Amino acid sequence: NSIMHGYCSSGQSEKAIGIFRKMCSDGIEPDVVTYNSLMDYLCKNGKCTEARKIFDSMVKRGLKPDITTYGTLLHGYASKGALVEMHDLLALMVQNGMQLDHHVFNILICAYTKQEKVDEVVLVFSKMRQQGLTPNAVNYRTVIDGLCKLGRLDDAMLNFEQMIDKGLTPNVVVYTSLIHALCTYDKWEKAEELIFEILDQGINPNIVFFNTILDSLCKEGRVIESEKLFDLMV
Repeated sequence: NSIMHGYCSSGQSEKAIGIFRKMCSDGIEPDVVTYNSLMDYLCKNGKCTEARKIFDSMVKRGLKPDITTYGTLLHGYASKGALVEMHDLLALMVQNGMQLDHHVFNILICAYTKQEKVDEVVLVFSKMRQQGLTPNAVNYRTVIDGLCKLGRLDDAMLNFEQMIDKGLTPNVVVYTSLIHALCTYDKWEKAEELIFEILDQGINPNIVFFNTILDSLCKEGRVIESEKLFDLMV
């Protein structure tokens, strides 16, 4: 496992697959970790079809995929925009009694955002609650960012307010997504309100936050506002 992981990490896929095949031919049964390592490498390099073959081989040998196995392949499909395959795998997970967790739903949110499936993004939390899961801070952050990117500011702000009502604390990433979107859609007063809110709450804005907002302000010719923000930085 260590050798194969090393080959995968260094991009030597042929040697990694060679080790895998040698294990099988020598009667050394690969375990779930072995399969997961190889699938992870293949998916990260856009080779989801090959990864699915490894998955099917694993099942055929009588090994039970774990949540990491499914998550790896789901993420691969999501990255490629292969929603049909992603949904088929989800159905298989449920059929095999796997509990969908927060990470799996986060993968779905990212996939729907990438494919501009805004209605699906909005419905994710309902699907989570049907599974007995309460959205966590990471889920809210991902949904808010996705809705901002898709221009659904009202829905993004609604989820932001719900996040706070649930006792979850928005971080600088959430504020950056919201403020950038508000600037993009000319909602400057609300953007300014959130900028001062983040400062009042003692959240330390990072350079990405300031660069994102300054870029929006300068593109809109709002030089005075950008100078005020720059003063806050220094």
